[in-house]
Amino acid sequence: YRGKYNMPALASMSSSKKRHEMDGTNIEHTLRRDETDIYTQRSEVLRANSKLSLAPMMEYTDRHFRHLVRLLSNKTLLYTEMVAGNAIAHERDDALSSLRSSADGSIADRQAKDSLLEWTFNQNNDDHNNPNTHFDPTYLLRFLGQGHHPEGPSVLQLGGSDPHQMRRAARTVYEFRELQKLQSSSSSHLHPLPVHCDYTAINLNCGCPSPKVAGKGCFGSALTHEPHLVRDIVTALHKGTEGTVPDVVKCRIGTDEG
Repeated sequence: YRGKYNMPALASMSSSKKRHEMDGTNIEHTLRRDETDIYTQRSEVLRANSKLSLAPMMEYTDRHFRHLVRLLSNKTLLYTEMVAGNAIAHERDDALSSLRSSADGSIADRQAKDSLLEWTFNQNNDDHNNPNTHFDPTYLLRFLGQGHHPEGPSVLQLGGSDPHQMRRAARTVYEFRELQKLQSSSSSHLHPLPVHCDYTAINLNCGCPSPKVAGKGCFGSALTHEPHLVRDIVTALHKGTEGTVPDVVKCRIGTDEG
């Protein structure tokens, strides 16, 4: 990974309050916090643990290998293997589509927002007895899960060139983290996630030169030639996590074209 840099991505931060609907009533987000503070805390963790990094390597840096490295060092910054943003987005869409088709009218009418969080609350209230409307996160967490214990400083690397899909992938990461926090603070009987999903940062792959990625996939190092697209993707990632997760870019120092 010589000749590659992880550049902090610039994106505007939002501190707007978010509201979710539970039982048809608007309430403030259960976990009150200043999003800028969360962003700052994660940025500090990122900087403090960047001296030694486990590079993202396909078919190697899965959660089991990362766990092994974490046993050897508690300050190494761990990178996941690259996860395709469109795969997460498609699995998210399929899960939501299945839930909508299985829900009765009263539940379906409340799904104005595209939110896994709302489905989780609904399944623990009016539609608790309908197993077809229970959101099962297992398959999505196959891509995003970190393990049964907190992983420490770690970065999720995403690959893709579609800002809309990348935003949905980032949104999934954000909502899984929110679900974990709600499970520990909510009085409702929320089913715990099987594994953790709490990343210090999200990394956009703009450095991989593999023909499958930069060629046929049209992302990785191919994005080096599309700076405006990179800007749009980084903005989408930032919005997807509600400005709570730093976004960094893996890139090379140049291209054959200069």
